[in-house]
Amino acid sequence: MWLNENAGIVVLIFGIITVALLAVMLWLVFTLRNRFAVQRLKFVGLYATDVESRTDYAALTVGNRSVSEIAVKELGIKNGGVVFNLTALYKRKEGLDENARIVIEQRRSISFRLERDELWALLTDGKKGKELKTLRLYAVDLTGNVYQGRISAVKKLLAGILAAEKNAVKNGAPASFAPKPAQSALAPAVKTSASSAPAVPVVPAPKPAEKPVAPAEEPEMPVLPVSESPQLPTRSLQPAREPEETVSAEESFLQADAELAPAQFPAEGEHEEDQTESAD
Repeated sequence: MWLNENAGIVVLIFGIITVALLAVMLWLVFTLRNRFAVQRLKFVGLYATDVESRTDYAALTVGNRSVSEIAVKELGIKNGGVVFNLTALYKRKEGLDENARIVIEQRRSISFRLERDELWALLTDGKKGKELKTLRLYAVDLTGNVYQGRISAVKKLLAGILAAEKNAVKNGAPASFAPKPAQSALAPAVKTSASSAPAVPVVPAPKPAEKPVAPAEEPEMPVLPVSESPQLPTRSLQPAREPEETVSAEESFLQADAELAPAQFPAEGEHEEDQTESAD
């Protein structure tokens, strides 16, 4: 019969089918386990545009799907195998202290945004310039568990920025995010024109003989006549008077009477005696 002739082929086919089903079951088990048991955080990255300024930016969200709090030690983005730590940037945007701890409450989420210049810093340097690989938003908790998720929309935004930058460089426009040179564009042109001209020996011009400079004479000061300074009246310093002794009223009256009395003249007899003595 056909089964007896082709029994080996049938067994081989059933074996292959069994192995394939077993592999699918194992993949489903590990996927569900990582999603519900291990992967407690959910990562969302959106390509957003500001309504007022019409500028593009990346809106990033990290949600806690578990029923317990999760303390995040590190938060960042992976570009291929290169990790960019954004923990300090997130704390600065949220006004947190450097030593503050990021805690996501149960059934809650945290979100922040990255501008175009901040996204440009996520590119890595390769052999052909800036490189963009698979972007993943990751978080590390205090126990060392790593949670990560792809953010394809942010990769699309960054790919558009990179393409626009390369087109601008090809067209000769200055790069928007590349560091600008310190010299201006006029400096190399002057240098090339100077190098193309033949070198001419430059003979220094003779310096004129320096004349001795006489010292400037100081102007003579006019001599003014010296006028005698007027002598100011000086008050003679009288010695301090000693305190007078107290005189009684009677003594003072007698003294005043003596001063007012007329001088006494000599008597006539005495005057005649003097004349006789002179005659002798």
